[in-house]
Amino acid sequence: MLDIPELDGMVFRQLGLHDLAQCARVSKKWHTLVMPYLWCNLRHLRWTFADRGDFRRIVLEDYLAERRHQELQEDGNSVGQSTQGQPSPLLPTLSKYGHWIRMLPCLNTLESTLDLPWKEKRQWEGPTVKELILHLFKRCSPDVQVYEFWTGFRDLGYIESPETAIADFALSRVHHLGVRLRYYSSGPEVWKLLNRLDECQVLRSLVLKVELYAGIEDVKGERTKDELKGWASLKELTFYDNASATYSNAFWPWLFKRCASVEKLSVTTCNGAAKSIEQGLLAYMPNVCEISLGGDPKGGISDEDMATILGGSKGWKVVKMKRYGLLRRPVMDALAKHFSTLEVLVVDGIEAPMMNDMVQVPRFCTKLRTLAYIDTKCSEMNGCSKIDAKVFIDQDPDTGVLKPWKCEASLKVLKVMVVGIPRSDLKGIGVIEEAYPGEGGEIQGQVYDRLARLTNLETLWLGDECGSAGVQSPEMSLESGLGKLSGLKKLKELNVAGFLTSIGIEEVQWMVENWPKLRIIYGFDNRGFDDIDEIDEEAVAWLKENHPEITVVRKPW
Repeated sequence: MLDIPELDGMVFRQLGLHDLAQCARVSKKWHTLVMPYLWCNLRHLRWTFADRGDFRRIVLEDYLAERRHQELQEDGNSVGQSTQGQPSPLLPTLSKYGHWIRMLPCLNTLESTLDLPWKEKRQWEGPTVKELILHLFKRCSPDVQVYEFWTGFRDLGYIESPETAIADFALSRVHHLGVRLRYYSSGPEVWKLLNRLDECQVLRSLVLKVELYAGIEDVKGERTKDELKGWASLKELTFYDNASATYSNAFWPWLFKRCASVEKLSVTTCNGAAKSIEQGLLAYMPNVCEISLGGDPKGGISDEDMATILGGSKGWKVVKMKRYGLLRRPVMDALAKHFSTLEVLVVDGIEAPMMNDMVQVPRFCTKLRTLAYIDTKCSEMNGCSKIDAKVFIDQDPDTGVLKPWKCEASLKVLKVMVVGIPRSDLKGIGVIEEAYPGEGGEIQGQVYDRLARLTNLETLWLGDECGSAGVQSPEMSLESGLGKLSGLKKLKELNVAGFLTSIGIEEVQWMVENWPKLRIIYGFDNRGFDDIDEIDEEAVAWLKENHPEITVVRKPW
């Protein structure tokens, strides 16, 4: 310890929960200094205590101690009390340390943490989970904040109950709020609930799930602009539109007027609200520069709705789309209008035909930093997007010269699965036969030629998780032309998971020499599948002995 509170604080804030707990055991002095930092943030409550039952016992012990104290006072007995904020061994743990709590976890997680095991519930006659949560609130710091809270009609009711008390406490303190509008209710009740959201003073992100069974009536007594104070800190809005009825004209202005500070919008499902979202973006949300569309296999967004919502900005910087199936022409046409401003494009789960058009993105985007056609783990619902090698090469058919990509100097992250390469070194299902001797090597060389132009690349993913294109991908061997990529001096991350490479010790030594910043390799496996475990042990051993700073990982997911 430095015995300088400011410097000690700088050190403690850099430590994780485990390290803080270890420091607290060194001595009484260290224990006193460390405990405020160990208790101040309960966001990771599940990992703070070895057993979540431990935290329940801490809260329950303090709750029962307070009840005994109250009973003694009612009986006329006087009980000595320690001054608030001064730890005493006679006080329960929560009374000693609770006033240091500055951040509570997701309240729904907190509820499950304080809940009894199912077998014990039937015989339990003590306080309810809601009562324990309210008791915990009383012990926290006056300026405590809530990390996350999900609520709905029931929690924001208008009768006195533990549920409404918890909601009252959380609304003015919550950072990430989820609201479910999924129960039938009249228009005035809906508006009364929605207007309560103006109490959210520190709100950073809002998830709004609309699943009403009736339309929302026009609001009466709409607040003036000067009265809209609650959403000034809101930066992210996520919207699920599963409503079975049409919204009133008042709902969308009500929502979007409060979102002037929003920078990121996510529309996971859309049921006819696309035009209203587009108009709201243009009229009320000038700061939105990032859009995420789709991602829900149960609903999703149609191509026409995606195209409409993309029209809500004069220039998107970040576009992320997850589509289970084809991505058709309307989306591509809408996306093309933002090529001059686009910096990040992530398109996940689309099928091959549309991938042939996606080469237009690097060809015309001058500011593109990230281009990802592989983003998440493969599944039955979400196959990895693949692009044919000849399309990726993007060669002028008349001259045979590679067409220039405007993002060649700016691109830092490329995640694309290149397929369709004949592999004369392989036999079996899925292998493409060469049309003429040497065709596979010729195509691979051209793929390397294209990659070699991206001299500022830091991340290069060519593989997928499930190995669905493993027999049609580049060999990544020096013999096949890997040496053409010697100019990628900034490369830090390489992913060749899921396809059959010919990487051996010579290739690894070449990578280390030519890619001085390389720190991680995914899928370093010359077979690439779970049932064929033939990693080049000599190359791995050489890496571990000579370059321990480079990590070799089986898969990136």
